[in-house]
Amino acid sequence: MYSFGRACATNLALDTGMRRGELCALRWRDVSLDEGVIRVRRTLAEARATDTYCGETLKEKLPKSNRSNRDVTIPEGTVEFLRHHKQMQLYRLMYNDIEQGEDTPVFCSDLGELCRPSKFTSDFSRFAQHKSFDLTLHGTRHTHASLLLKKGVPIQYVSSRLGHESNEITYKIYAHFLPGDDGGSSEKWGDLAALPKDIFGLLPAA
Repeated sequence: MYSFGRACATNLALDTGMRRGELCALRWRDVSLDEGVIRVRRTLAEARATDTYCGETLKEKLPKSNRSNRDVTIPEGTVEFLRHHKQMQLYRLMYNDIEQGEDTPVFCSDLGELCRPSKFTSDFSRFAQHKSFDLTLHGTRHTHASLLLKKGVPIQYVSSRLGHESNEITYKIYAHFLPGDDGGSSEKWGDLAALPKDIFGLLPAA
């Protein structure tokens, strides 16, 4: 079963364009539900190590570039989704005598352990295959960017939201989605996020 926590992570990926490592490294101190802001300050990577289980170890590190260290606004619907997820996580952790705090990962196991990026990807892939979605986990990032650009949000805002090193990188990847110069920011995405949650079947393939 695709858990509510994974569903919340997928929803946040669509609503922010965050990379999977950034989502897995997110802690509650990075989330301001009152302000509707996600503060991206680190990423979680899986590094090779011969003396660990399955030859993999987790490592938190700085984001990909200076511009990847950013604040991302989220629409009200996503704020409420996160509030509900936080409450459910609190009860799951309490059941195992674990206290939820500011340093608790937003997406973690019932024992408070960090979520492996590769596990997040594999879970999403199975979910997408089961639901016949033509979308990869990384594709949620492309979907977020392309829909904002189609709505007319200026490329510099989309680039900043994605944490690209420069506007030029964003332009090279998404130039074919640029319709004009007018636009907004999270308000535009809020309109898109209000679409039915069945939106996966309507999204362009990544």
